[in-house]
Amino acid sequence: MNYTEISREECSEALAKIITVLSEIILDPHENKTSVYPKAAEAFNGIADEVGFGGPRFNEVTFNEEFDRDAAKLFYGVGDTTIGMTHSFWAGGLITVTGKNTHEAFKTYLSRGLQNTSNLPDDHLAVELAFLGHLLAEDKIDEAQQFVKNEILAWWPTAEQNIDSKTQNAGIKAFFASVTTALKFVEAL
Repeated sequence: MNYTEISREECSEALAKIITVLSEIILDPHENKTSVYPKAAEAFNGIADEVGFGGPRFNEVTFNEEFDRDAAKLFYGVGDTTIGMTHSFWAGGLITVTGKNTHEAFKTYLSRGLQNTSNLPDDHLAVELAFLGHLLAEDKIDEAQQFVKNEILAWWPTAEQNIDSKTQNAGIKAFFASVTTALKFVEAL
């Protein structure tokens, strides 16, 4: 990049695309989705360097059979422990217990005319990232920052620590570190 100045709105537009890539990889971590990660990482790192973002950068991630296998063990009920990428939890039967922030997020989705078309809960990380990308694409930076601070970062750091403690897969750790880095960048815009 050879910009003399990058505006907040230009960062927001680029972050919208990068965060959407992260969301799509979480939704479907297969080759057609993951093949764009290196470009997203390059874009993020270039922008972060250009604006002097003090946080970490995106690391290289190798998406391969080992990544898929270990992700299945962690997130899809194949292994001994299943880690949910949501902050709601099942209280039994068909009852989902969620907090005030989750209900606020649901209202925010609906007020924007958005709906979750996946089979995932509305407070799943992939769905929240997709919504965040939508806010950033519309240059609703203040709303995006509040959503990151009050919704995603209220629960995600603990979930990431749980992931880090349950896997030795460097690719999985690097990928989710990139998610956290992107969230911190939005918070700092």
